[in-house]
Amino acid sequence: MNELKPLYHYRLRILAEGRRFYRRTALNRYLEKRGLIRQSGRTLPPHGLLEYEITDAGIRMLVASITPSDDPMTPSAEAPSHPHTA
Repeated sequence: MNELKPLYHYRLRILAEGRRFYRRTALNRYLEKRGLIRQSGRTLPPHGLLEYEITDAGIRMLVASITPSDDPMTPSAEAPSHPHTA
């Protein structure tokens, strides 16, 4: 599993920023089965939400899946040219 589908990548990026509450969905179960996220144990009962957090394996997978074009902190190979300086 070297390549993540965009939706899985997105969920891992969100959870890398901090814990979040979600419903128990197929997406979360998929990532849980692979050990990339886990439930923290906290719940939000009135809404049926569970708190999830990313695991160390999830962080490693996320880092491995980020290409320089995905990372906003990585400068591009070519600087964009200004239309009025050409």
